[in-house]
Formats: sequence, C-alpha cells, structure tokens
Amino acid sequence: MKNRLIWLLLSLLGMAAGCSSNDKLIPVEYGCPHADYEIKGRVTDPDGNPIRAIEITTDELPVAYSSATGDYRLKGTAFPGDMRIRFTDTDGPDNGGSFAERTVVVTFTGEDCIEPGDGRWYDGAFFKEVDVQLDPETEP
Repeated sequence: MKNRLIWLLLSLLGMAAGCSSNDKLIPVEYGCPHADYEIKGRVTDPDGNPIRAIEITTDELPVAYSSATGDYRLKGTAFPGDMRIRFTDTDGPDNGGSFAERTVVVTFTGEDCIEPGDGRWYDGAFFKEVDVQLDPETEP
C-alpha cells in the first residue's frame, strides 16, 4: 500500500511538471563545450640544438614526438581551457643525451583564436607556438 501511494504521488508530480502552463519554451541542448587546438613548436637543448624523439603529451590531445629538427605538432579537439603539456625524453642517452622532463602550462587567449565559436558548445579554433628548451638530466 505504501509503495502504491509513493508511485501515485510521483506520477502526479511528474504530470504536474510536464504540464506546466509556462508559454516559454526552453531549448534542450545536448553536448559538451569543446574547441579545436593546434600547438606547434620546437624542442631544443640549452645550446639551441634540436632534440629528436621527445614525447609530447597532454591529457586532452593525442601524443606527439619531436622530429629530427626538434619540431612537433599537437592537434585535436578538447575541453576549453589551459593545457598542461609534458615533454619527456623516453630514449635516454640516444639522440643527444638524457634530458629532464619539463611541464609547460599553455594559456589560450583571444589573440590565439583563429576561428570564432558558434556561441553554443563550440568555443572556436586556437593556435599557439610553444618552443621549449630541455635541460640535461642531472644524476642524483
């Protein structure tokens, strides 16, 4: 009996909410805020020499590796906001020596916007150049 009473009350409350007399329609949107990002740059040692095969990662975009010229490119769609980029030497002494890991926080501003958003879920497209210098790894 108690369950029937609960079901009856829930049904009535549901009907009342669904049959409101409010003439204004509220649009229902499904989605998630997102933006397109492209980050390019060059990874070098303290002398300005390019470093090859450095792993470049973020929590939002696919993994990239620096080329023989030290160049890299991250590209993809992610939740809008600052991006934390990690530069990791995964091959040890190969390709110019062992280098300490470095994390860079990239902040995107209106100056970095290359395509405006749609005023809804899409925040636009952003491009930024981030050159990074890695220091040699010191032995403990």
